Amino acid sequence: MAVKDISTSDAELTLASEFLDFSALVLFAYWTRPDLLKQWWPPQAEVEPRVGGAYHYWWPERGDSLRGVFTTFEPGRMLAFTWRWDHEAADAPTRTVTVSFAPAPRDDERVTLTLLHEPYGATPAEREARKGHLEGWTYFLGKLQSLSPAADWTGAYDRDEK
Repeated sequence: MAVKDISTSDAELTLASEFLDFSALVLFAYWTRPDLLKQWWPPQAEVEPRVGGAYHYWWPERGDSLRGVFTTFEPGRMLAFTWRWDHEAADAPTRTVTVSFAPAPRDDERVTLTLLHEPYGATPAEREARKGHLEGWTYFLGKLQSLSPAADWTGAYDRDEK
């Protein structure tokens, strides 16, 4: 299953991908539970799973940290968060990532994930940032697609898990 770029302008990056054998709630958990996040994206993660809660994802071997705050937190439906790397200049724009989860049309065994990463300006540096995010998200969403849903998933969402 491919990750498709469905962007409508250079000011945003919109990707869509389908996930077989995942419910929307389980797929949401792979974005918000550190034990599941670490299977496909950051090797280290701390998460406060709520609107206004902070997250910190880091890659110790590279010395990189990504931080932000959840602005939308609707288990199984939608997740949005601010996006800022620790190494970015103070005047760099703070971006937002919005991820929505929906049953695929005419197929109850698939979930369509749509990711919107924005905003991007028109400068060469902004075009380069967008290109890097496209490459990164394509890689990591493909990695997420290759996973099997957590075998021990009980269907409950633990809001207190860190």
